[in-house]
Amino acid sequence: MGLAWHARESVRSAARRVQIRAKLLGAALIAELCPPTRRADVTRWIYDRADEYRKGGAFFDRGLFPWEEDLVVARGFPVRGTVLVGGVGGGRWLRPLSARGYRVLGFDPSNLIEHAREVARTLPHVKLARGRYQDLGPAARGAGPLAELFDGETIDAVVLAFGSITHIAAAERRALMRDLKVLAPGATVFLTFPSQRKSEWMSWYRNARSWIRLLRRPASDDGADFILGAGFVYLTTRSEIEAMCQEAGYSLEDYVEQEYGTALARPNRRDRRAPQNWMSPSDRISSSAGPDGSR
Repeated sequence: MGLAWHARESVRSAARRVQIRAKLLGAALIAELCPPTRRADVTRWIYDRADEYRKGGAFFDRGLFPWEEDLVVARGFPVRGTVLVGGVGGGRWLRPLSARGYRVLGFDPSNLIEHAREVARTLPHVKLARGRYQDLGPAARGAGPLAELFDGETIDAVVLAFGSITHIAAAERRALMRDLKVLAPGATVFLTFPSQRKSEWMSWYRNARSWIRLLRRPASDDGADFILGAGFVYLTTRSEIEAMCQEAGYSLEDYVEQEYGTALARPNRRDRRAPQNWMSPSDRISSSAGPDGSR
């Protein structure tokens, strides 16, 4: 009985490994063969059909992740005011921010924005638009699909949600930070990004891409990876985040890379507004306490 059970488990484990390798090989083939000009279209196509990010989906219904909750109570996050959410998706961030009293602006390039609008109809002070990170530059000049989103708005904090910045290349990320400096000059920017923890499967995926490149010359590597269910990503590093923040006039005041990476970028001191909407963590505790110190 014991030997038979172990034999079945061994077969199941081997089958799972074969399935994983087949998926990784498929991802490696897409990463190598998809023309760079079509990558954004492929990624958008995936998110257009991503039910898990809509209301009722697994990611949406679980609310904010613990590390996202930590961002909202972090040093530098305003206690009130207007928060811009880039990569708002199906609207997972809207309800938690609105419940805390924030006015929320959000945008996303995929069809998920329509689902976010459905969520926004039940909430006060939420304004959404369909657009890409690349549309922030024209918006800073009062043009493009995101111009109306920023009309008359003063932004106190920016959340670049759920690793969305990794869907654009390094040069576009640097431009994004410069554009945010124009549109929200005094706002703290919170960046989220996938952790680059190494694993057996990531190593196998990298090796598979190397094998494919041997069969197609010339081959180039611009840092793009393909992840099933997430599309094309350009993973980042701490040194790149520090450099792009510094170039745009921000100082990197916090960087954490655990299950998911997060970073906090604040405008250089000379560029900061008077912090009327900011509280230190101790101020938050005292402000939420009663006259006798209870909460």
